Amino acid sequence: MSGVTSNLSFASVDINECTSSQCDLASTECINNPGAFTCKCKSGFAPTMECRPIGDLGLINGGIPDESITVSSSENGYTKTVGYTDVPILSEYPFFLFIILNTHIFSKGIRLNNGDGWCGNNIERGTNWVTIDMKAPTIIRGFRTQVVARIDGNIAYASAVRIQYTNDLTDVFIDYKNPDGTPVEFRMAEATLSILNLPMPIEARYVRFRIQDYVGAPCIKLEIVGCTRLECADINECVIRNGGCHQKCINSPGSYSCMCNTGYELYKGNGTAGFNLAKGETGERDGDLYQRNKTCVPVMCPLLTAPENGKLLSTKVK
Repeated sequence: MSGVTSNLSFASVDINECTSSQCDLASTECINNPGAFTCKCKSGFAPTMECRPIGDLGLINGGIPDESITVSSSENGYTKTVGYTDVPILSEYPFFLFIILNTHIFSKGIRLNNGDGWCGNNIERGTNWVTIDMKAPTIIRGFRTQVVARIDGNIAYASAVRIQYTNDLTDVFIDYKNPDGTPVEFRMAEATLSILNLPMPIEARYVRFRIQDYVGAPCIKLEIVGCTRLECADINECVIRNGGCHQKCINSPGSYSCMCNTGYELYKGNGTAGFNLAKGETGERDGDLYQRNKTCVPVMCPLLTAPENGKLLSTKVK
């Protein structure tokens, strides 16, 4: 295949990124995924939408492979491609695909694709879409779109786009919504490079861009901007109901503990300071009179004993 530049491979072996993990070891554990990795939050930590560095996620430079991109349909000549620049005999390579942000495709000097970009084949508005598989949950902060040059000299572009997302293709895609619950429509008023930031970032594995309106034809050139979360935020368990503590709640990274005021001690179990669980209670459930390591009970003085070479005459307390 002389003169052909390809990012296809006939056999591939997944790289286990977790062997040299970038994940924060204190708050996450690295989970290897085919073609990606996830920093899963440990117990006591919660996901955060903060991550660095923020940048292009790979539709322009091929970082997102062709098999991760699916479309509703394609107009002839404006399909998705993997970046072949010269194809000797197209019929010999039936596995060739076409991508959203493409270069011109030639075979023996004959141009095979009509334009630079993808166009859907359905003229009905809202029916053409592109779905990107990020391989692992990824934080999406925005996207860029450009016009598509048509072979007739005109241009076409998406003038309104909706975003939908999910972590599981067996689930229904979720609309990116306004606070009032209505789907957000990102509008591109002019035929120029459009940079659109999400008011609130989302985290998802699958992201769908649905063309709601267009000029000329339902076409789009696209890049997604975002980052991979490498650390999680500590959950302050003491904020909600004082962590269930009777008196003091002390937060710590990934955990918390209860403490008592002076003159009290934590109830550890039957017999602590002379206190015992009621019948049918375990000390582990909300509502139990005494909860282990949460309820504070008064510190009791130890029993008096007879002094050496003496007698204990009374234990009566005045």
